[in-house]
Amino acid sequence: MEKFLLYLAAAEAAILVLIIAAWAVYNFVKNKVGDCKIQWADGYLKLEDPSYNGDFEATLKFGIPVKSIGRQQCLVIDLFGRIHPEGDKYMALENDIHVFRSDNKRQDRYWESSLIKSGDTMILQGEVMIRSLDRPIKEVMAELSHIDIDLYYKYYCRSPLAYERKIIRLDLGRLPGIKPVDITKKYVTIDKGQKALPIRTPLLVPGDDLYSVFETYVKTHLKPGDVLAVCESALAIMEGRSYYCEDIKPGFLATHLNRFFKMDSSLSSVYSLEMGIREVGAAKIIFSAVMGVLGKLVGRAGDFYLFAGRAVATIDDCTGTLPPFDKYVVMGPANPIKTAQEFKQKTGVGLAVVDVNDLGKVDVLAISDPADKPRVVEALKTNPQGNANEQTPIALIRA
Repeated sequence: MEKFLLYLAAAEAAILVLIIAAWAVYNFVKNKVGDCKIQWADGYLKLEDPSYNGDFEATLKFGIPVKSIGRQQCLVIDLFGRIHPEGDKYMALENDIHVFRSDNKRQDRYWESSLIKSGDTMILQGEVMIRSLDRPIKEVMAELSHIDIDLYYKYYCRSPLAYERKIIRLDLGRLPGIKPVDITKKYVTIDKGQKALPIRTPLLVPGDDLYSVFETYVKTHLKPGDVLAVCESALAIMEGRSYYCEDIKPGFLATHLNRFFKMDSSLSSVYSLEMGIREVGAAKIIFSAVMGVLGKLVGRAGDFYLFAGRAVATIDDCTGTLPPFDKYVVMGPANPIKTAQEFKQKTGVGLAVVDVNDLGKVDVLAISDPADKPRVVEALKTNPQGNANEQTPIALIRA
């Protein structure tokens, strides 16, 4: 009997070694064979001088190289473009986009499946027709300063289809006859002496700086004792903590655990839950989920977020933010406490990072001076900044 158990253990060990060896061989072959991969040559984006059809219509032409940098050839089976919306900036435009291979421009705008061999480059060209509804097109282009275009494409080789998106920016300010205008004149805040003064700004996007926004749009309205309240989602977007849903690839845990959250929770979305997992780690999410279930068994709600932390609780799923970020998962700010403290040190003005809704809920994520919290909460209960497209992500709270 002992010999049998010994042989059985040896057999199990041998099988395990074989499995590990087979897996190692498989990964070696997989890496050796490789797959396809696309690289966009952003530095070689070329924007031609526009052609005009009267005062209200212009056609922009651009070209950009696309290189196959993987070990295998790329089969690009579909590619199309559309203007990437920025708030109300493009509402004055009608647009039409045609993207094509430089050697194959079809009049019916059909994209023929294209093969790019490993190491080869394909030149993409695009034509963007923009038409103004009520003003000279040059005036509208000067106000826009740039146009962002989403390029959606599908390709494959060894692996199944990869669905990806690339954003390219057409800098209109470099075109002849186009002089960028000062858009700050469009965003004027009228101070009527209210206790909470919502400040109008352009759409805040990744790369914008809170200090620059303060200097440009807020400082002229500042009074002694004022506290600056900034919406947590706007701050997070400026920090680059917004992620387009199509760019997020949910893993196994996100695609299964999300079913245990109520539909009104952002984490019922596989994309939001995946970002939560990346933010705090799979172990913490699993532990928090277990504690949440145990809490519900004794009639207590909210234990999941208690253990997962505010970083997970502040995640907004798609539709939770104004366009174009209604298609993004927006995380909470990276370190709101540090941001509030540093802002007060650098400017002398108190800062509160807040999450406010139309139901009278005011959640202060961070505030430079805790003594200011009661008046900040009281002033924001009516949600003077709004939750729609007001573009008032900042408010001054008066003493």
